[in-house]
Amino acid sequence: MAAVSAACGCVIGAVLVVAVLFEDWPAARLRPLPNRVLTLVLVALVALVLHRAFGAYAAGRHWTRATADDWVTTAALGFLGTAIVLCVGVGLRWPFAPKDP
Repeated sequence: MAAVSAACGCVIGAVLVVAVLFEDWPAARLRPLPNRVLTLVLVALVALVLHRAFGAYAAGRHWTRATADDWVTTAALGFLGTAIVLCVGVGLRWPFAPKDP
């Protein structure tokens, strides 16, 4: 069950990276069907990279009560997700947004 949570957490983190942080770039310039296909491919690739990177880091640590998959879930959802939501949701709005001309 922890492995499923880790994988799902990485997929959610990848969706946040691709769709929210990079605003669907570079797929946003395409027509609707290729846009969706490219977005899904990018989400899958980013999720795989996140899972491998977080998993490699967690595998090198000694865990007493939690598992490496528990840490991957926490890192993907708690750390990465919160950072992206705060960066986009707060950082791109008042008072940090550029002034309108």
